[in-house]
Parts: sequence; structure tokens; C-alpha cells
Amino acid sequence: ITGFEPQNTIKEIIGIVFHTWIDKLSNNELVGKIEELLIKVREHVSTTVNTTLLYTYMEIGRVIAEDLMLHIEDRQYKVNLIRELSKKLTNKYDRVFSKSNIYNMISFYTNYNSVQSLTGQLTWTHYCELISINDKDRRTFYEKECVNAKWSVRELKRQIASSLYERLFLRTFNLLPILLYLGNGIFFGKASFYIWLEAFTKCLPESICRISS
Repeated sequence: ITGFEPQNTIKEIIGIVFHTWIDKLSNNELVGKIEELLIKVREHVSTTVNTTLLYTYMEIGRVIAEDLMLHIEDRQYKVNLIRELSKKLTNKYDRVFSKSNIYNMISFYTNYNSVQSLTGQLTWTHYCELISINDKDRRTFYEKECVNAKWSVRELKRQIASSLYERLFLRTFNLLPILLYLGNGIFFGKASFYIWLEAFTKCLPESICRISS
């Protein structure tokens, strides 16, 4: 213990031990506060970097998409343009501008249109998985679940591959016989029930209708 000498009395030794313990306690609290600040800063920086990256990719997708619109009648133009962009930009910025990633940037812009429609909780890799889903309702479902359940990219891929969206809708669809029975006038008037049923079936995505048929 710092400050301890053989000639110290018991009272002095107790005092030295007490103050040493207090100093360690204060240091631990200070370290804890500093670590807490560092964690908050790290999270803030990570969120800021992620948002900036998403904004950048969306803007790149926008300028390319706008250029493609000027040559919409030339089917070969898009292929040639993306090949040339990938070749030139990859030399400077590595794999970020692979052809597949450039296509993703274009699709990212055409599907979301603005950064305001994004959530900063998902990464670019998350969005690359989401934009591969053509059905908007299906894509929105997985996006919300991803945010709420804090899915990793791997978990998002697994849930998409397991057809979670379709299974949940089919579970509801399988309740229709019971609902039809209830619609016989027990809990619903027939007219109002069939209006509801028609509205419900119209809301089912095409993928569900194909599976159920």
C-alpha cells in the first residue's frame, strides 16, 4: 500500500488503507464514466458514418438513374455504362464499385427515392438484401421486422429464405373458413362481412395468392 511505513501506528495504517480504497473507488467511477462516453461517441460516429454512406450511395444511384433515363430507348447503353463506370471507379475505390454494387445503388434509389425514407438502424448490406425483394409490401415487412427485432444481415437472409412473410399471411389465410362461419350472421351481418372479406383478399400479395392456389 502506498504510504505504508513500518513505524506507522495501527490508526495510521487504517487511515492509509481507507484513503487508498476511496482513491481506487473514485478512479473506477471515473473510468466507468469515460468508458460510457466513449461508447456513446462510438455509437454516434457509427450511426453518422452509416447515414453518410447510405446518403452517398443513394445520390450515386440517383445520378446514374437520371442519366439512364436520358437514354431509355438504348437498351445496350445501361450495360455499357455500368461496365465502364465499374472499370474506372474500381481502379480508384476498389470493390465498392463492382457492377453488382452499382446496380444495387440504382435499385436503392428507385425503391426508396430519398434518405428520409430510410432508417439509420440498417446498414448498406441490409438494404442490399431488402432491394432484392420486388414486392413492396413484402420488402416493407422485412424492413420493419429487421429494425424491431434488430436482425443481423445473416438473420435477415435466413428469415427471407424461410418465407416468413408468406407463412404469416398463410396462417391468417387459413383462418378464413372460421371467419366464413362467423360471417354467417353469428358475429357479422352477411353483407358487411363479405365487404370485409373482399377487401381482405385484395390486400393479399400476389405471392400469397399463388401459394394458396
